[in-house]
Formats: sequence, structure tokens, C-alpha cells
Amino acid sequence: MEQVAKQDRFFTLRGARLNAGLTLEQAAKKLGITKYILCNYESGRSKVTLAVAWRMKGAYRLRSIEELDPGDNQENQE
Repeated sequence: MEQVAKQDRFFTLRGARLNAGLTLEQAAKKLGITKYILCNYESGRSKVTLAVAWRMKGAYRLRSIEELDPGDNQENQE
């Protein structure tokens, strides 16, 4: 069985935002998009563009856009 290295981490879009301590409104402003669009990304109703993924990397303080897991963004909607 292959082990995943400790530094490997993946976040749902919502999880990455919350981990960065940002509200939906704050994140949308930093990303230059509306709350509505960000909500659609987080719920899986819309696919994140590469340009927005790069802005998320910076806004959410991620090491790589590969840490985002948009395929799993519908789990644990609080």
C-alpha cells in the first residue's frame, strides 16, 4: 500500500477558504468575483477557471493550485 507523504494535503474549495480564515464575501473580493460565483464554485455548480484557481492559491495561502480538490467540493456543506 502506497503511503501519502505528510506534506501532501488537499482542500475542498470551501475548506481552503475557511482554512485561510476568509468569509465568502472576503474571498470573493480578493478573487475579483462575486459571492454568487464563488458559491457556485464551492458547491460544484460551476467549474473554476485556471485564472481563478491561481488567484485562490494566493488568497488562500496555498503552496500549489494542486492542493485544491474541486472534484470533492460538495462534501460537508455546513
